[in-house]
Amino acid sequence: MNRARLSAVWYPALALLLLTACASGVPKGHPPVHGATPPTEVAEEVAAAPVAIDWQLVDAASPYRDLNKLEAGQIVHVPTGREVSFAQMMDVLADQRVVYVGEMHTNLEEHKAQLQVLESLAQRAKRTGAKRLMVGMEMFQQSAQPVLDEWVAGLLPEDEFLRTWYENWSGDFDYYRDILIFVRDHHIPLLALNANREQVKAVSSGEGLATEGVTVDRYQAAYMRAVLGGHGGGMGDRYLQVQTLWEESMAQVVIDALQQDDGAQVLVLAGSGHLQHGFGIPRKLFARLPVSYATVIPHAVTLPEGRDDLTMDVEVPDFPLLLADFSWPVEYADLEGQNITLGVQLDPQPNGLWIKAVRDGSPADEAGVKAGDLLLSLDGRPLPEFLDLKVALSLATPGTTGQLMVRRETTEMVLTVRYQTAASGAR
Repeated sequence: MNRARLSAVWYPALALLLLTACASGVPKGHPPVHGATPPTEVAEEVAAAPVAIDWQLVDAASPYRDLNKLEAGQIVHVPTGREVSFAQMMDVLADQRVVYVGEMHTNLEEHKAQLQVLESLAQRAKRTGAKRLMVGMEMFQQSAQPVLDEWVAGLLPEDEFLRTWYENWSGDFDYYRDILIFVRDHHIPLLALNANREQVKAVSSGEGLATEGVTVDRYQAAYMRAVLGGHGGGMGDRYLQVQTLWEESMAQVVIDALQQDDGAQVLVLAGSGHLQHGFGIPRKLFARLPVSYATVIPHAVTLPEGRDDLTMDVEVPDFPLLLADFSWPVEYADLEGQNITLGVQLDPQPNGLWIKAVRDGSPADEAGVKAGDLLLSLDGRPLPEFLDLKVALSLATPGTTGQLMVRRETTEMVLTVRYQTAASGAR
């Protein structure tokens, strides 16, 4: 076991080396290569000139490079340790049936890297016609597929799509907006990969895996138990089962797409924890449908000061699995403090959103919102549920004003509220 400080989503290299000394010689049953140095002489030359190895730079995640010492933009082919250009990496990715690109969900720079890969694959698919590109995303439950089809066809306004987004994913839409707009504008089929909420609830409540014949990957299990703090037989094992359900479900959607279209190429966008070291989605998919694939793990090489929430100081196990095919270090940038906030504490009830408290000096306070008010609409959009308020605020523009309708006792009134983010001073 090794003590390591891990990214909350991408886990840096694990210290382990399995070095096997092989006897030199020509493989049995094959003729000697013409002009080759006799095996005994090779052995003598190696013995006479031993190779110095910096053991601190050698581990299971990358046998040739210390991935934690790369600078932003230094893309490395992990199996060989060679630095490659983006174009060289894309030459490799273009030939794969499945391309996996990981992410830390809250890093804008990693989503930019995903978009670059998407744009390049789309351009190549259009130019050569060799493969029909599809994009699969972890963020959508499979029940959302009809909505994704409408989105790709250009039949769904963004405000309606936003509601589906927040029904499926808690993260800010703006992290993924450019990717989803590109998919829509280029009519690229979009696959909802994740298990439905009902399946996840069944597993998390202890009813067992909802998929027959599913087993938890032993390396992934050891890794996740370490990350979860060694919980066994309870929350930790339950979480492993949920994670396995997610990954089995995502793998099956991709398999179905590949089998239905033998000319398809699928780009999978998912959290790096589902892709790294080959376990997770890649191993589960390949076990059922052995097709060519490659994994790319973008990862932040710098993190903001004071953001301890982005790392975990845990003991992780040793195991002999490379991190990915390509390691792509990037900077870190997020949307922390960029969301518009009203500055209220809500009390959601079956009959609407009630204001429980208003922070002093907040936009809601300045607008005249009071505890006990019932929210009715924002800029003409009804607010029966919290999800509706979230969508409405997502559509608002910082620095402008909006019209908030409330009911106070028996009186309805329209209040003008300034749209501010926490970064711009909203409290």
